[in-house]
Amino acid sequence: MRQNISILLLSSIFTLLSLELVVRVFDFAPKVYSLAIGKDETAYKLSENKILGYELKKNFRSKNPDFHHSYRKTNSFGFRDKERTLTKSIGKKRILFLGDSVTIGQGIKDLKNTIPLVMEKNLGPDF
Repeated sequence: MRQNISILLLSSIFTLLSLELVVRVFDFAPKVYSLAIGKDETAYKLSENKILGYELKKNFRSKNPDFHHSYRKTNSFGFRDKERTLTKSIGKKRILFLGDSVTIGQGIKDLKNTIPLVMEKNLGPDF
């Protein structure tokens, strides 16, 4: 029994190490971007909310965005979105998206291709 467990453990470790080697050699892993928080050219800043850690700057503008550290613009609420009002128009519905880099569309150049705006377009004029 002990020998079978040892063989299973060693073969599992060997398999995982082999897969790690393949991922590194063939560069299958996505690139990891660290946020340059506090620099003028980044759209991010430290948040006063300790749970968030960081957030987007309000009214941020960049002429040369890289779509990882910076975006073309953020709105007056500090979102990568078109400008919106706090008061909802009569007959309109609203949906709130909470999320991370996927929700914000990190790496996506065209704002229209982010999850919230694709959903807004697909749900129709009531949103």
